[in-house]
Amino acid sequence: MVVNEAMAAGLPILLSERCGCAPELLEAGVNGFLFDPASVPQLSGLMKIFDSLEPSDRELMGTQSRRIVAAILCLRGGPPVLRSLDGPLARAVPKLHASTLSGAE
Repeated sequence: MVVNEAMAAGLPILLSERCGCAPELLEAGVNGFLFDPASVPQLSGLMKIFDSLEPSDRELMGTQSRRIVAAILCLRGGPPVLRSLDGPLARAVPKLHASTLSGAE
């Protein structure tokens, strides 16, 4: 559920290969990356890639996350907790995320 919520909030994702939702929610390189949970170097490398992305690229990945999770939720009717993200929380999270990326407080 946490992955779905992050995606609904417009965030790119890093998912473990052991995460059961990975095949359904992750489009590698489009909205995030998959990693081997036993490989600290791989996870570290992916975190460095995220850190080096331009803010506009991270935003695009987050937009793709929203698109993917919205399509899945439409097929299933969507749980109420995710539908509620269309309100104030959905608008606040990207703003908080953007200010964190720019170093603003």
